[in-house]
Amino acid sequence: GPVGVGADGAIAVTIREPGAPSAGIAVLAPEATTVSRLDPPEAFDDRWPAFSPDGNTILIGRTFATRPDEADGIWAVDLATETVLQLTTDGTYARWLP
Repeated sequence: GPVGVGADGAIAVTIREPGAPSAGIAVLAPEATTVSRLDPPEAFDDRWPAFSPDGNTILIGRTFATRPDEADGIWAVDLATETVLQLTTDGTYARWLP
């Protein structure tokens, strides 16, 4: 899937562990040796990560795990607190605009 790249070189990718009920986002900060996981509620898949220009927030598209063609909207994830905020109720391919 798509890879999000932050201005500082951090990367974010969609991952699904074998046997896991849903896909989440893995974030690897520059010079880190382990990834941070941002796992959605079990009924959802988080996909298409996009870093904010300051690198503090990731936008994700969320779909239903059992119905991947149905969107649950675009969400913002604060990387420091892992607070999640729903921005829209439709759409999946989140992007930051200059």
